[in-house]
Amino acid sequence: MFVADLIRSPNTRADHERAIRGFLNWCSANHNYDLRRVAPGDVGQYQDRMSGGVPKKKLHLAAIRRYFDRLVTRHVFILNPAASVRGENSAVVEGKTPGISVEQARLLLPSIDTSTVIGLPDRAVIGILIYTAARVGAVARLQMQSLQHDGSP
Repeated sequence: MFVADLIRSPNTRADHERAIRGFLNWCSANHNYDLRRVAPGDVGQYQDRMSGGVPKKKLHLAAIRRYFDRLVTRHVFILNPAASVRGENSAVVEGKTPGISVEQARLLLPSIDTSTVIGLPDRAVIGILIYTAARVGAVARLQMQSLQHDGSP
């Protein structure tokens, strides 16, 4: 779809494509709209009727805005009908994943048996996760070429 050159993350790209297809299917099934007649009220109505939480609705609105932005730059539309649609407010104070305290990290790392071939990489991966707060997927994609020693002891 058109988002391939705009979004580098394959997961985000797939989410946006699903959101856009959902909106276009809703337009054709519920309103039999000519896409050029879509107004901000239609986008808002789609948002109001969507199931799911606020993050899902925000993702869909962002995808729809990006879709119409692309159509504006390609001179299909003069104005983006989704640009003025207000998304729902949500504030995430704390993430769903519990953090690990310094004390827990100090207990965990020495408890890993490094006398085995499996223990050394396990300790390295867990140490990277603890000290960098990187995502598991990012650490899983690491290769030896990714690591650089800064010279410190």
